[in-house]
Amino acid sequence: MSETADSGQVEILVETEVIDADDNGTIDIVSEVTTIVADVDGDGVIDAVEQTTVTAYDLSGDGRADVIESTTITGIDADGDGVIGDDEITIETVEATREDLDALD
Repeated sequence: MSETADSGQVEILVETEVIDADDNGTIDIVSEVTTIVADVDGDGVIDAVEQTTVTAYDLSGDGRADVIESTTITGIDADGDGVIGDDEITIETVEATREDLDALD
């Protein structure tokens, strides 16, 4: 069997949304969703899915992010049964505020 016969597939989709919530011409919210779907073993069944949403909010209107939220949801068919069950899903959320971001400067 050739090496490519057993190769898997990965699909990546990135969607970005930019919102001017108060119609003043300054961007208030930027949201980016990255979805990765992987068939690791090439059998046509999804083995892993990861979706990360990062959203930045400019609450003060100065053009800089005041809050950034990131949520990553990962599902892995660890037992190989072809189904990603509730016990195979993890969710991680991180939030940073302007003070956290300024500390990095």
